[in-house]
Amino acid sequence: MTFSAHTHVTRTRKPYRCVWCGEMIDAGQPCDVLSGKSEWGDMGSDRYHTECFAALQTLPRDECESWDYGDFLRGCTCEAGTECKCKTRDTETAMRHLREYMR
Repeated sequence: MTFSAHTHVTRTRKPYRCVWCGEMIDAGQPCDVLSGKSEWGDMGSDRYHTECFAALQTLPRDECESWDYGDFLRGCTCEAGTECKCKTRDTETAMRHLREYMR
C-alpha cells in the first residue's frame, strides 16, 4: 500500500462488517478504520472491531497481507471455524492488547 491512515471512530452511524472476523459492527459501537491507496491507484477502507484491530497489530508485518476477509475469530489471531487457542477471546485480554497497542 502506498498510503494508509488509521482512524478510531467512537460511534458508527450505521452497521458495518468487520474485515477481520466477518461479524457485524452495530450502529453506535466504536470501530477502527484503515484507509489507503494501493500501488495500482485504488482507494479503499476497511473497518474493524476495536479488539480485532488490536489483534491485527500483533501480526508480523509479512503476514499482514496474506489473510482474507473473516479469516479470524473476533479479537484474536486464531483461525475462524476453530476454537480459540490463544485465550484472547475474552474481553479483558482483548482490551489489554488494545491498551498495549495504544501506548
